Amino acid sequence: MAGYCSAMDAPIEIRATRPGSPEIASWVYPDQVDSTGKRLTEQGYTVTSVTNHAT
Repeated sequence: MAGYCSAMDAPIEIRATRPGSPEIASWVYPDQVDSTGKRLTEQGYTVTSVTNHAT
């Protein structure tokens, strides 16, 4: 997925699924959550969780 970051780079993990595909995880910054969720939805995914791993 374009814009993929490692957990060390970005604090927020978005998990999503779509029929016939394995679950995916995308690591993003806070200002990317809405746009990433929208992009995943447009690609047929359902966002299953958004977790902030920042301490």
